[in-house]
Amino acid sequence: MAIMAPFITKTDYFGISDVSSLVCTSNGDGRSAQTAEAVGQDGSVVAYNVYGETISPTNDYVIKGNVTKAAGDIKLGQINEVGEIYVCLNNVQIGTQAGSAPTFSASGEQVEVSSSNNCMYSIPAFSLSKKHHA
Repeated sequence: MAIMAPFITKTDYFGISDVSSLVCTSNGDGRSAQTAEAVGQDGSVVAYNVYGETISPTNDYVIKGNVTKAAGDIKLGQINEVGEIYVCLNNVQIGTQAGSAPTFSASGEQVEVSSSNNCMYSIPAFSLSKKHHA
């Protein structure tokens, strides 16, 4: 009897993927935090505190079919709620290379719950073909 690896769902922090053409294949959360230490008279650490934990999420996508996005379908500055945190889309990158399928990635940062979508830039319309040539 073969043992199957558990299925791990990828988190699409920015809501860009769809079922048929642009699929999230990897994600990272880029966690960071501040620390504070209190040192006793003998030089040993007597208290330790972690605070200011934030994430800087990234997503990589694979192109499974022809992708067509209208102007404004993707907006830099768009804030998405992911679980109990809010993330802002800061960067979208489309890469092409001879002999390879186009690549698509996105990154951003965690923002305060009270943040608003007042400052956004609509990405122009674009199309990506699943087909690629050497």
